[in-house]
Amino acid sequence: MSHQIPGRVIGKPLFKWELVLKDSFNFELLYKKLHEYLPEEDWEDLYRGSDDYETMYYEKDNGGGAVSHDIWWRAKKKPKNDLNGKLMFYFKMDIKTLVLKKKEVMIDGKKVKLDNGELGVNCWFYLDVTNNDYDKKWMKHPILKHFPKFFERNKDMRAAIEFAEVELKGQSDDLQTFFETYTGARPEEGPKDFLPVKGIHP
Repeated sequence: MSHQIPGRVIGKPLFKWELVLKDSFNFELLYKKLHEYLPEEDWEDLYRGSDDYETMYYEKDNGGGAVSHDIWWRAKKKPKNDLNGKLMFYFKMDIKTLVLKKKEVMIDGKKVKLDNGELGVNCWFYLDVTNNDYDKKWMKHPILKHFPKFFERNKDMRAAIEFAEVELKGQSDDLQTFFETYTGARPEEGPKDFLPVKGIHP
């Protein structure tokens, strides 16, 4: 389902990362919080421009109360400075769980039911320059091709691309921190954010 991301960028993610966790965490809470997180960050569904990012959800019953999942999310977002529509962010996320099963764990002297198993998250972030024809035009000129850095239009484009790259790096880092926080992969002082909250039952 990644064909909606332009072919010119699909093989060249600007940033990518992988999280693998073999431990206990709250899958239902993680999934719910993820549905809240992306709209707050102004990501749009890649196919309909809404907040329905999921292109695939597959759940397999492994028996004995254990389940596995394959989940794909796809999204897009305009950078803060999109040069009148010339720049676009794209995002792919594949989530895979293996043999999740409820398990009681002791936390702060209390028994809590969490999902125990393996979680794998792969994320790819893309920056697409949708209209850079004028760069190609200058670069084909026998003389001007040697001086592209002196053209204000090129300078504006390069500055906007550099700004967008920094912005997208922030988005990538923030999402990675989100997953680390809501799975307990990042040890922190104080309450564990991956634990159930009021209204969420593990």
